[in-house]
Amino acid sequence: MDLTLPTAALLALPTFCPFYPGLIATTFNLKFFICTMELDFGTLKFLSAGKSAIVYGIDDARVLKRYYEDEDEDESILTERLAFDRLGAHTNIVERLDFGPRSLILERGRPLNKLTRTSIPMATRLSWVRDAAEGLQYVHQHGIIHADVGCDNMVLVGGRVKIIDFEGSKIDEREATSCYKWNSCQGIITIDEESDVFAFGCAVYEMITGLPPCHELEDMENRALLFEQRFAEGRYPEVAHLPLGQLVQGCWDGSLRSMDKVVQALDIDDSIAVT
Repeated sequence: MDLTLPTAALLALPTFCPFYPGLIATTFNLKFFICTMELDFGTLKFLSAGKSAIVYGIDDARVLKRYYEDEDEDESILTERLAFDRLGAHTNIVERLDFGPRSLILERGRPLNKLTRTSIPMATRLSWVRDAAEGLQYVHQHGIIHADVGCDNMVLVGGRVKIIDFEGSKIDEREATSCYKWNSCQGIITIDEESDVFAFGCAVYEMITGLPPCHELEDMENRALLFEQRFAEGRYPEVAHLPLGQLVQGCWDGSLRSMDKVVQALDIDDSIAVT
């Protein structure tokens, strides 16, 4: 058993299941319950830690997302729960398998932002775009603005791309608490469907090229602000030579203002294989 996990990971252990109120878990027995599932902490693998939660691998098919024990994260928990309740099942949305008061069990996938940098045939990359577009279109159709669209919030499950992470999304009167990878989070843009579409264009660029837009800025401390300034001035990366370059440009310059328009553009593009 690996005891080198961050202290925050230990503090984030689930404590009880709402369906079994008498079942209390402690770090002494290293076991806890998520609704109808009993999990052994000793078998979990730490995968990542974000601003709201820690993710552990349960097995090859499932992950545990455990929110921090912090009242400030309560809104994130409620927002993500509302998103999953509203979205239900969809081929391109990660599946919620179970849940507890501060935890989710989700299907496990391979992070797309890591796969984009590997040797992947272009036909496969184009299929990723189709999957991601239909997933985000579905999200918007259900009145949700993701607010953090990007390859780092997409996973590959069984050959299909699925969108993850809704804790910072904008839903009805709940304002977005996330921000896009390309944005400096200084509140100078409006988080709405068009901002999601813009970010989707950045994700498509990364899926096709294997690198994010303006990747030469990645090592700079103020990279987000520099990126924002370039795009505000209309200085976009050259995309005319790329597959789906016109679609990417349309996401950036506003000629494609909705995911419905993006999917329509994919439907008429001969380079996309519709399955």
